[in-house]
Amino acid sequence: MPKRMHWGKIVPLFLLLTVLVLTACGGQPEGAGEQETVTAAIGDVSSAATASGQIDSLARAELAVTLQGLVTNINVRVGDEVETGDVLIEFDTRELDFAVRSAQQNLINQQAALADLQEPASAADIASAEAALASAQARLEKLETGADEFDIAVAEANLRSAQASISSAQANLNATFDTVSEASIEAAKAELVIAQNQFEQLERTLEDVGDFANKRLADAYESAKVNFLAAQAKYDRILAGADPNAVGAQQQAVSAASARASASEADLIALQTAASTADMAAAQANVASAEARLAALMENAKSEDIAIAEANVKSAEISLEDAQYNLDNAIVSAPFDGVITAIHVAPGEVANGIVLEMADHKNLEIVLQVDEIDIASITLGQEAVVTLETWPDEEISSQVKSIAPSAGSSNSGITSYDVHLELAEADIPILIGMTANANLLTAKRDGVLLVPNRAITSDRSSGRYFVDVQTTDADGVVSAERVEIKIGLRDSQNTQILDGINEGDILAVNYSAPVIVPGQGGGPPDPGR
Repeated sequence: MPKRMHWGKIVPLFLLLTVLVLTACGGQPEGAGEQETVTAAIGDVSSAATASGQIDSLARAELAVTLQGLVTNINVRVGDEVETGDVLIEFDTRELDFAVRSAQQNLINQQAALADLQEPASAADIASAEAALASAQARLEKLETGADEFDIAVAEANLRSAQASISSAQANLNATFDTVSEASIEAAKAELVIAQNQFEQLERTLEDVGDFANKRLADAYESAKVNFLAAQAKYDRILAGADPNAVGAQQQAVSAASARASASEADLIALQTAASTADMAAAQANVASAEARLAALMENAKSEDIAIAEANVKSAEISLEDAQYNLDNAIVSAPFDGVITAIHVAPGEVANGIVLEMADHKNLEIVLQVDEIDIASITLGQEAVVTLETWPDEEISSQVKSIAPSAGSSNSGITSYDVHLELAEADIPILIGMTANANLLTAKRDGVLLVPNRAITSDRSSGRYFVDVQTTDADGVVSAERVEIKIGLRDSQNTQILDGINEGDILAVNYSAPVIVPGQGGGPPDPGR
């Protein structure tokens, strides 16, 4: 410990001379009064780092849809409290329903194909294949042996019958052009009215929704438009003459009769001439194909065919699961209890991506941005005292629960780390986004020698610290001597003293009398040195 300078008789003599001078002048210096003193005592001290941030939720969610869909209902508004599973937004599911039914039917078909491969052919299948083979062989034999007189007579009769059918169909066509019934006119008019109503209804729907980019609605609109124009044309034709349906049917009958006559004539010519090489080759190919099919039915299915069929079934099952998943998710529901913070769609809109945001407003935390200079002094579990800008006089106890492993940069370029604090229960209403200020306890010393900060004088150029220790001699004269000290931890009120003074020492605060530091000159040497 540095030796204290005892001025002996010099300081009291100086003080006595000062008193005499003041007395001769008629009083004390202006502003003179009782000297403030403090006592070095044992106590506790701590230091803290300060940081600010916001109140945030422990759980936030941006709810999105993976498939584009038409919004039909929004069941909440911003600020509404919801519970887990509540349906928040609903979508048009007609196309999704159809996709599920199609996938179900495809799965049934693939399962049936697999079952056919796994089971032996039925007697009916084998009989059908045998009959097809016999027919093909008979055709080939007929070509090889040539036609007899009976076959030629049958072909001639078929030709005469077909030619008679042409005459009959032509007569019916001519009769149709001569009559237009009132019933056919009314039927065409009713068909026109229905088509027009459907077209106008879809046109109004598109105008109400305002989304001409919706392919499903656009396709339905165009189809209704085509039907309307076709019905109008049909009605106009009927008013102008014969029933177009009847005319068309009779024209088809004439065409069919002509085709039969041509085929009969070709058959007759074929019978009357020798079979061509091409005919023989085709007949032989038909026989070979029928033989192969019958052989396949008589044998068990190949393992690779079964494997392919099983893969097709699995693929159909996956497609059905996907279609069912899309249908089941044609709603947006709450994943947890919370409050709605944002809605990004409206009824009638085609939604895709994020449609709604929500947060858990009952389980909150404090997220601080701590400067990189202070982050080294922050540890998990560290105590903190938090105040809110809204209620600056309310202190909330907290502690550090996590520290971000990587830094973020603000717009000003300052590097900081997110530090998360637990938020204890409080009597004040705390809302997400409120600004929070925190004092984080970085160090603490219990049972150490403390001196109020105002009693310490510093020499910043040398980094040295001093206090003025007050003493009283036998004559009751009060004096002070300046003592160098070593300091430790400090807070806004007190400083820890590591060396230089003892507990109970009385210190003068802002001592006004001249004080000479030992070894600095201006006074006599310390007699004790």
